[in-house]
Amino acid sequence: MRFRELLQSFGFVQHVTHPTHAHARGHTLYLVITKSETVVLSLRVRGMISDHALICIPLKKPSVKAQWVTRRAWRLLSRREAFASDLDVSELCADLDALANMFADDLVQLYSGVLTGLLDKHCPAAKVCCRLKKVTPCLDAECHAARRHTRAAERHFRRSHSSADKLKWDRKTKTMRSPCNDKHDGYWRNEISVNRGNTQGLSRTLHSVLGDSARDDAGPYFQGQGRFRARVHCCNTDV
Repeated sequence: MRFRELLQSFGFVQHVTHPTHAHARGHTLYLVITKSETVVLSLRVRGMISDHALICIPLKKPSVKAQWVTRRAWRLLSRREAFASDLDVSELCADLDALANMFADDLVQLYSGVLTGLLDKHCPAAKVCCRLKKVTPCLDAECHAARRHTRAAERHFRRSHSSADKLKWDRKTKTMRSPCNDKHDGYWRNEISVNRGNTQGLSRTLHSVLGDSARDDAGPYFQGQGRFRARVHCCNTDV
């Protein structure tokens, strides 16, 4: 019971309730643990293979759901003259002599407040509906099959430690990499070619390449603000 309660506290569920070993006195030796939101269609503990039972558990493939994220319309900053003029007359740039006697923490707060206000004016944040995509859409069934064969050759070598199995694993790895790399390069070259002249399309392609398909966009000016604040604190301490 304590084990089940521990799993539930972390949002996991253990599904096997039948004996899974011939000499374990009817106890459950093997477990199948999933997240609580995972849909388990059925679970069957079949006959023994040697002393061990075969567990079959089909799972329902989760559907791709839309996700709402907060982003800024950075394309609006293409009108740089208006942003630059407002920045020149702001408290951050209007009187530089007044900033000379301010502490570093106060300067950070001023920097954050002024730029946040200007960004809210020129490119306000808005909620956008995004649909998550596969991280590697260019890998097809052939690539997945080549990877399975390569992993099988690797496991065989790990068990045998023989030179022949090592060479076989190396050949499988080279055979897998060549077509997969070609398909990967061809996919992204085609994406860039299709979106040529389309700034938004190229931007989406770039974020997909970087694995940043669902970023929480608070703005690049403030993403490193925590590290910057820590460095300023160290500088004040040293001074």
